[in-house]
Amino acid sequence: MANRGSKKPLAVGNDKFRALPPAEQLDLLQLNARALYKIAEHEAGELGRALLRVRERMAHGQFKAWWTQAGMKQARVSYAMRLAEGKVGAAKERLTATPRAKALRSVGGKLAELYDLAEAGKQQHAQKLFDEIVDEIKLRFMASLSLRKPAAKAARAS
Repeated sequence: MANRGSKKPLAVGNDKFRALPPAEQLDLLQLNARALYKIAEHEAGELGRALLRVRERMAHGQFKAWWTQAGMKQARVSYAMRLAEGKVGAAKERLTATPRAKALRSVGGKLAELYDLAEAGKQQHAQKLFDEIVDEIKLRFMASLSLRKPAAKAARAS
């Protein structure tokens, strides 16, 4: 892990780190995780650009054989190349904009709130929220079924 002002790794197990208050330890750990994430994303982009340059200079069909033989993983190669091409953000936006994704976010947030209410002993509030969740699921499910019916009828008609 990186220290705040240096490139030296932060030794989590050392006495200096253990002597810090837990909140400060957590701050350092979070700071380090964010820094490593940024480095990994930057390096993934660099890797993607390098892979794209290699692929451009290879005959069709040779690129996969090359990176496979080099011990690279398909998921990492694909991700890095998509990142370098600027396709990662657009794909995430398309996924999060679907009605299914919106429903999952909405219901998921309410379920988390339901658990909090139940743990706090607020049974009446929890029951009301539970009923809202069930109604929303029914409504969204029925709406998705009505969207699918015309497509199914058209497929049968042809």
